[in-house]
Amino acid sequence: MTSLGTRRGFTLIELLVVITIIGILMALMFPAVQSVRATGRSAQCKNNLHQIATGYGMFIDLHSTTNRRITPGAWPVQLLEHVGHVNRMFICPDDDETSQYGNLSQYTFWVNNRTFDEYGGTHGIPFEVGPRCRISSADNTTGWSKGVGPPFWEQKQNYELAEGGYMIEFEDATDFDWSDMVVAVEPNDNGELHCTAIAKYAGYTFKLLDDNGDVVHDPFQPGCDFNAVGSQASYGMNNRAGVFRDDSSKILMVEYGRTVANVAYMDRDGDGVNDAMPDRWPELIEPRHFGKTNVLFAGGDVRTMDPKKIDPRILKYQQEYWQPMNDLLQQ
Repeated sequence: MTSLGTRRGFTLIELLVVITIIGILMALMFPAVQSVRATGRSAQCKNNLHQIATGYGMFIDLHSTTNRRITPGAWPVQLLEHVGHVNRMFICPDDDETSQYGNLSQYTFWVNNRTFDEYGGTHGIPFEVGPRCRISSADNTTGWSKGVGPPFWEQKQNYELAEGGYMIEFEDATDFDWSDMVVAVEPNDNGELHCTAIAKYAGYTFKLLDDNGDVVHDPFQPGCDFNAVGSQASYGMNNRAGVFRDDSSKILMVEYGRTVANVAYMDRDGDGVNDAMPDRWPELIEPRHFGKTNVLFAGGDVRTMDPKKIDPRILKYQQEYWQPMNDLLQQ
């Protein structure tokens, strides 16, 4: 009879050697896997910016006959419909702390107008662009502020709108003078929007409701204010994008800690000298992708760039990338 040989298992030393080799291989592979994932997130971020560029182009084409301009402080509101109402287009996958641009649509402007029966005597108007709510613009052709926009209200109400802010006008009845209520919307340092009622030219009383229907202000009248929070964005628009014309080589948007990048210089006091904008570039620029940031140019080009190569504090980069041609020609 032939006896079978005795089977020998792994010794403890051999088992430890195998585990060590597997650990070394995993350690070598992990950075590569992480790098591939990070590259994928960067590509998704660039795709977001391409989609935003498409939406921006649609906005410009839609208003080509009126020459209506983009409002930097309101770009998420103005472009949302042009990206299919997909909010995630505004968020970079590598962004852990997205800046809030304020979900104003959660608030309702409630009108106690019992002589107007179209909405049952009293009616609510959402804080979003619609038939009875609009962003004040020089391109508006009706209402008190037609052809002027926010400067009309600034002068009439002796109110100075903060950089990156905009104004919302409401119409509560049928005359469409767009002066029944005017609200200034301005970004806070924490990324929220501070909203202040600055004008009311209507004989009715108003109140402000939140998304639960709870009263925030009653009455809602000039002097009342509130902070809007909720929606998010990972990108900041050039604060001078509203005057872009033949500026395809200028930066439209960059990965930023605020929805408005207040970095393009402009002559704010009319003395013929460009004034430095009060922003914090080193703190707010977001180099999320291997130390670099994705940049959208007004012409639709998206590039991954070193923040040092677009630093607006350096004159040549300020003029090359940030200042619109019209501003440069006026210097």
